[in-house]
Amino acid sequence: MAIRNDRTIREKQPVTLIAMLVLGGVLLLSVIFFATWRSGQDLADARMRGVVVKKTFTAAPEEQITIGPNGVQTGSRDGEYRLTVRVTPDGGESEDYEVWLDKTRYDAVAIGDSFDVGPYLVKGD
Repeated sequence: MAIRNDRTIREKQPVTLIAMLVLGGVLLLSVIFFATWRSGQDLADARMRGVVVKKTFTAAPEEQITIGPNGVQTGSRDGEYRLTVRVTPDGGESEDYEVWLDKTRYDAVAIGDSFDVGPYLVKGD
């Protein structure tokens, strides 16, 4: 009759290895936290909110063909809808931006309204 020993013997982990792993984890978490905080601050600084000073519609009717995930679609476009938005940064000189919109958004905005230029393609004058 043989005696079975099912116990496994593991070496004790050195304290320096455990300390280095904990320190590495804390360092990694602090880098992730700093990067997240810094990117959020940059986005807040990049926000450009201004006042609509002019609305422009240029009539240029055209037929459009769009190829996308829903297949080929046709449609028509009345023309170009643009807003001129005056942005004055903190302590800076005001600058005008042209923002191209679709008809629905163009109709929803009036001269003198506050408008966030950030999400749109803009061209500074």
